[in-house]
Amino acid sequence: MEYLGIPYRSGGTSIKGMDCSGFARTIYANLFGIELPHNSAAQFSFPKLQEIDEDELQTGDLVFFSRKKHINHVGVYLGDGNFIHATNGNGITISSLDDQHWKSRMVATKRLMSFDKAGMETLQLQGGFDIPLNTGSHIKSYARDEFRPSYDFGNSGRPDTLHEANSAAYNFDNGHLYAFEIEFSHKLWNDTCNVSMSAIQEKLGTVSTWNTYDRADDSWPLHNPFMDDSASTVRHGFKLASEITPFDGLSLTPSFIYLNYDQQPQIMMEVPKRIFGLSTQITPMASPWSVSMAMHYADQLDMTDSLFKSSDLLNTMDMSFKLGYYFSKNLEFSVMGRHDFKPVPGRNDLTSFSDSPLNSDFLFKLDLKY
Repeated sequence: MEYLGIPYRSGGTSIKGMDCSGFARTIYANLFGIELPHNSAAQFSFPKLQEIDEDELQTGDLVFFSRKKHINHVGVYLGDGNFIHATNGNGITISSLDDQHWKSRMVATKRLMSFDKAGMETLQLQGGFDIPLNTGSHIKSYARDEFRPSYDFGNSGRPDTLHEANSAAYNFDNGHLYAFEIEFSHKLWNDTCNVSMSAIQEKLGTVSTWNTYDRADDSWPLHNPFMDDSASTVRHGFKLASEITPFDGLSLTPSFIYLNYDQQPQIMMEVPKRIFGLSTQITPMASPWSVSMAMHYADQLDMTDSLFKSSDLLNTMDMSFKLGYYFSKNLEFSVMGRHDFKPVPGRNDLTSFSDSPLNSDFLFKLDLKY
């Protein structure tokens, strides 16, 4: 309850003061990585929130209130009929939904849900912590859970109710995917080098196993929503990385990841074990421009094998590039490109475009924060 007692402040989102929608926005950003609008009516209309019955309320759901038929207040449900919110008189406080004042004004309860292109509901939860040990040393943790329905793909219909969708997601083991990482880092050489070591464990969709392990990019789900493959696998391993900053505006990060898999059925024979990475970021001082580049090479060789060892096992290489421009501290425009090469062992007859081991993507992105 670290937020209790923070004073009310219209438009605020910090410990100096928060309003009701700013508090809900802060909670969802810190716990779930979701950026809600800073307005209770806009949060009510947020597309990733789905309305639920009051008797289905769970911790973390949002509770909306109105006055004169207009949404003007929001709180976060705690449990046992209580919710936490920011009020003009008391700041951040806990109230009861049985209180006649709030009971008469409550109009809706909503839960975070996202919809993928297969039309399946997916609930994602993520969070972490950062503990400083001493000067220059930290222990960090990252955790992410994803619950998705494991429907029978022979049935083209969707569940009739949210309850049925939740039952499908929580009752089937394949419907629960997760990622967990714990990291120790230490700064060296007058803070110009940050060395880190991480332990990794994931359960993810088999069609996503070639995704490079990059916590800075959460746009890739643990399950690929464009593939009708409900199989999953567990992998664990470690990551070594070193962020080198020789001078302001330039950052170089070499990395090495080694992964093992608990099981390798036929569908899992083409998965990476070693991933070598190098990323670069250039942000010139007093300039709105930024440039980022990354390269990854992955193969299926053992950890001690030479990088140049000849092998018939599958390997892949991908390169990405990002050019960004900040119009203001709240608005960034970026152009991103990605090119990867994934040859198929034993095949030299790839003539059609669909068979090609080459793949390229190009993306324009506009980030607006308010």
